Amino acid sequence: MRLFMIRHGESENNQKKLFTGWVDCPLTEKGIKEAESIRSFMSSFKFDKVYSSDLCRAIQTAKIVFPNREPETSALIRERSLGALENQPIVFTDPDIQEAFKTMDFTRFGGEDRQMLSERLEQFLATLEASDHNNVAVFTHGGILSRMLRLVIGEHDSSAVRRPNCTIAVFDYTNNKWMLTGWLDPALLIAADSYSLDKKDYFII
Repeated sequence: MRLFMIRHGESENNQKKLFTGWVDCPLTEKGIKEAESIRSFMSSFKFDKVYSSDLCRAIQTAKIVFPNREPETSALIRERSLGALENQPIVFTDPDIQEAFKTMDFTRFGGEDRQMLSERLEQFLATLEASDHNNVAVFTHGGILSRMLRLVIGEHDSSAVRRPNCTIAVFDYTNNKWMLTGWLDPALLIAADSYSLDKKDYFII
């Protein structure tokens, strides 16, 4: 199985620099254009299934990329909950906020910790692993992408991996094991269009 995991386009909270989490906010005009920028590339693959987080920014991205398909939504792949921090300005002067982001433990604010996010993601992956799908597209969030990286390549600092809006990450599932096989910044697709290059040259699959 090949899993294409896509972060949603820029949301209104991204633009306003607010902590988001489970807040349901739509894409900005820039976010819509980001989603449009990966549509041609994604349409070159045949997908057996398209999933989306149940938050509107992910659903909207999925529908822009695949305008003729209705994604199956799941709360298991929504962003990590930040609790009381959600919809607040992104500032890191408070020691409690600094510690929460250092440990990725937001339970002190009524949100989730790493284990809670991992359990959701692993429950979703178990459904995929039990299926007979070949290619699957999943529209999700930065937190889920980070957690997937850690599950696949170990407890390294995923903040060292750039994952802008509409990043496409590809994971293969073979012999009961997930492997990272591709990582694409959407800016490279735009560059490929500008220089009339083969977009697949930028993608390791």
